[in-house]
Amino acid sequence: MLRVLCLGLTQYFNSGWNVYDFSVTLGTFLGVIILYMAPWFVYVVVLRPLRLLRLFKLKKRYRDVFGTLVLLTPLMCSTAIVMLVMYYFFSIIGMELFAGYDMRNCCVYAVMVSPWSRGYFMLFYLFTMVVLTIVVASVLEAFRFRIQYKRQTTKREEEKMLHEEVHLKWEEMQSWVQDFQLLERLRADLIVG
Repeated sequence: MLRVLCLGLTQYFNSGWNVYDFSVTLGTFLGVIILYMAPWFVYVVVLRPLRLLRLFKLKKRYRDVFGTLVLLTPLMCSTAIVMLVMYYFFSIIGMELFAGYDMRNCCVYAVMVSPWSRGYFMLFYLFTMVVLTIVVASVLEAFRFRIQYKRQTTKREEEKMLHEEVHLKWEEMQSWVQDFQLLERLRADLIVG
């Protein structure tokens, strides 16, 4: 509340962290009201750990981790799809291969005694481990790259990479741009020298 009064509404909501703080505070407030009105509805408590994400605001390292996770989200989505397809593939084949087994009292023995079932499980385990190893390796590589990039480049060097200086002659510019009003607006923005 104090921050909103000091900064003003528009400047307060220009910052992403302030918007996040506001939404978490509003969610917590609504959760307290819902718990007061309906004490049996305890699922609102799940929203409370969102307050911990405010820690990312405090330290730059935390923000780097969060930023890397955001950048890796498309990779994680495609990996999740691959994992789901693989699980589906193995489940369909497993149901077809082992359909003849009597499943009454199936949990008495933890391991099926057939060498085919052990081989099938090992094949599934190996496929799963290969995909998960690729995921972990790509996540670690992204973290390592981001940390090295942050160490090697300063903020000024990063700005230099984003800006490029272009030298033009005013006569060339006049021949390219046919609209006189646009040319006058450009003259005010350009440094003529």
